[in-house]
Amino acid sequence: RRDRWLTFFQPFIIVHGRPLKRNQDLILRLLLEESDAVIDLTCDYSIAGCCLSKNDERFGKRRIDLIADDDHKRPVFSLLKYHKATLNVLSMCCMGKNAENQSKVLSLLTFATIVKNILYTDVRPDGNIEAHAAPDALRFVQTPWIGILVDAFLLNNDSQAIGQLHASDDIFQRGTTSQKKSPIYLTQLFASSMEKLVARLQAISDAEEYAGNPELLDGHSDGDGDDIGCHLQHVAEIIKACNAFYSRFDTFVTPDMTDTAKIQSQAIRNSATKLYAALSPFRYFKISKSLVELITCMSSQGIEGTRLALIEDAVEKMPKAAGREECFREGWQKFCAYFAHSQQIDITDGESMNNAIKDIALMFGSSKTHANDELQSLKELMNMLCDKECEEGIRLTGLKVTRAILYMNPDQENLSVHDRNTEFERMLQNQPPSLLGDSHFALTQARVAKLGAVDVVVQCIETENPAVIMATLRLAVTLLEGGNLQVQELFAEALHHSSSQPFFIKFRSLFQESVDAIREQKRKVKQAAAEKTALLKAGIAKKTEDSTYSLASSQVHMVEVMKTMRRMCMGQFRPLQDILRSQRLNHTSFDFFNEAVQYIKNLEPELKDCIHDGDFEVVDGAIRGFLMLADSMRGPNLDNQKAISETGIFDLCDRIFARIRFEHIEKSTPDREFELEKNVFRSNLKSAATEVLAALVEGVQDEVITNQMLALLNWYGLVDQMKHCHSSYERGSDLPKEQCQREGISYYFLLKHLRNYDRANEFVAPALSHAPAKIVRFFENRTGYVEIVRDERLERVYYELPAECVHGGPFDMKPFDEMYAMEQREEFDKKNRDFIDNMVHIVDKIQFHDKIRMSQLSWTVTRWDFIREVNFLWTCSLHFLLVFGGYMPYYSKLDYQEQVLNRELISGASDADRRKAS
Repeated sequence: RRDRWLTFFQPFIIVHGRPLKRNQDLILRLLLEESDAVIDLTCDYSIAGCCLSKNDERFGKRRIDLIADDDHKRPVFSLLKYHKATLNVLSMCCMGKNAENQSKVLSLLTFATIVKNILYTDVRPDGNIEAHAAPDALRFVQTPWIGILVDAFLLNNDSQAIGQLHASDDIFQRGTTSQKKSPIYLTQLFASSMEKLVARLQAISDAEEYAGNPELLDGHSDGDGDDIGCHLQHVAEIIKACNAFYSRFDTFVTPDMTDTAKIQSQAIRNSATKLYAALSPFRYFKISKSLVELITCMSSQGIEGTRLALIEDAVEKMPKAAGREECFREGWQKFCAYFAHSQQIDITDGESMNNAIKDIALMFGSSKTHANDELQSLKELMNMLCDKECEEGIRLTGLKVTRAILYMNPDQENLSVHDRNTEFERMLQNQPPSLLGDSHFALTQARVAKLGAVDVVVQCIETENPAVIMATLRLAVTLLEGGNLQVQELFAEALHHSSSQPFFIKFRSLFQESVDAIREQKRKVKQAAAEKTALLKAGIAKKTEDSTYSLASSQVHMVEVMKTMRRMCMGQFRPLQDILRSQRLNHTSFDFFNEAVQYIKNLEPELKDCIHDGDFEVVDGAIRGFLMLADSMRGPNLDNQKAISETGIFDLCDRIFARIRFEHIEKSTPDREFELEKNVFRSNLKSAATEVLAALVEGVQDEVITNQMLALLNWYGLVDQMKHCHSSYERGSDLPKEQCQREGISYYFLLKHLRNYDRANEFVAPALSHAPAKIVRFFENRTGYVEIVRDERLERVYYELPAECVHGGPFDMKPFDEMYAMEQREEFDKKNRDFIDNMVHIVDKIQFHDKIRMSQLSWTVTRWDFIREVNFLWTCSLHFLLVFGGYMPYYSKLDYQEQVLNRELISGASDADRRKAS
């Protein structure tokens, strides 16, 4: 029997501090199948059939004899160590409240048996106490029994286990007289062990020698024993057991024993307080934290005792004494830093190869390099990166080299060395290339993508190395930068096939890991708040506040994921828009737009605090998520609009608008630049949410979405945000005026657009009525509107007018209104003819004005309205003068009378002639 065989199972049961249930069940089943040969619960080799050779000197001995002989000090083949390993493995199989395994262990051991092995370890079968048993040897055996007591009984919800605790007389003393032969109780043993450890720790003269390293106490002897480290482990298990017991005090203690148990438990609390003070010079923070939790728990149960004052400030400022290994590590780090400085190497994690990466990129990316006229060497490099056997360090360097080629573009001859160095620095800072939009950059993107960069992204994303994942995502972003159509087509071709399943599985896992990290952070915050409340309730004074938890470190991948997905959808590229929603040829399909919405939903409660704390990377992830969702619906893509409208996006946007508000900033505000940056992020976040809502109603093809938005969105919240933006615009100190106006008018666009579908004036109109007419008029004057026909479908487009076109500006002229002077707005043909006729008329007038500009009357062009006003006033006054100021001269009057008289005589004579004729 060798303990290392059983110890071998332990790393398979506990992985990263958490028990794996599958492995627990498997290992316990294997142990129970061979329980007679493997499991040693008694360490009794005096019985027939024991697994020990008769030639062994220990044959025929009991456990108490082995303890007296210090069998646990044997370097190999120690029977006590095997006994301890058996108990440890059984205990670990019950960890995590594995109810099935706890029941199996309960069938092997009763509560009374476990307590007997803890309390009467030094008692022989005849009832006499072994005088030669060393105290630390007894603790060596008791420690694993305490551990199995915790995992099999104290953390067990089974009624049978709880019933055994109720029936036990070994925890507390019941009444003044005891029925036990030897009145020893668990509470007494636990308190006594802690008291003795306090005395032993206080007797150590040089605490700094052991500070921060509990393992240094292993084998340290003093007058009370030969292994203080064993005693410390014993007490650590006791603290664990007490925490488990007192956290369920009401469950384990019957009502008739409550007062007695609380009184007898005061000894444990007082011993724990003393032990905490004794441990402070040693800086064993894990044990100290457990003690604080125990004292807090006991206080919450009404168990009084010595109050505890935390001394974290004094403890944490004390320098930690370094051992040999730590000294070597520290010296090696200093040497590396010195050497890197002398060689001008950046020793930041993952950045030490930067200078080499730049040189390699210039070599592989240039067609002038030997045997690389068609960049065949670069192609070979990317083929190597796609190989699953490629070493992670080489893969990371290769990914950075490929990305650096895109930035520096070695084949572009008009770039200087300084330009390429500048571009490389932009890459290291993760900024977009300054050549973005240049035709040479687009050609380089397409060329590198065709050589295999797309396959590199698809293959390398499957790794588990966080640095490689980040480098892969950044390469994908750079390849797709600017929405390069050729690169998008290559990605669509690669992701269309069923072989892309691992790529999407990894993408899905990145979302899930980020959501889990958010939930873990929330759990830590709640736990810290609960601990603080409990400490205050227990009367424990804490001198230092806990540091805040930042989400940025756990969300670094998500920013790049959102950037990658957005660039896939840029330019209304329908194939990738559809693939990100549904992978039809894959065995498992994921809707990444729903994943993005759920991710932002989990992030939303933290956004306000993140902005306040300056944790802008987290906010940037949410902003890019909204922008990605907006680009995924451009086109418009009706399927994506329907899918995203069903994800709860309206409630999410409502919560954003309700929680995120500008902070008022005055000129005297301290750290004004930082406060202004916070408001910029608040504005960007709300504007991104508005873009998603606007994209949902782009080119409305199905009024189900508009009706859904009208019913679910809080329109009063949008109007309130619009008013808030206008007040910040007028104040002028909270945010640049342009950004206030841009955000405010985006709300007005949405209100104005959806008002066309709110035919009963049930939602938008009542909300707008709460806005002052001044604010509505302000945004109305700055709103432009056009209608377009796309795919035989009328679409409304709202845009912000330039400052020159606002009311009172130089372009605030009638011709621009005449352009839309139409009678039949619903008849496309008539509307188009009217629009063209108006345009022709306007163009004629503009051409006439251009001719005047070329003549000597050019000065009149800028004073045209003034000239028209003067001409109008002159003509009007002339008419008034002619009408009201004219009169008829006397001689003209006589002539006029004669003419009238002659006309009457002539007309009278002609009438008489007609009568005669008749």
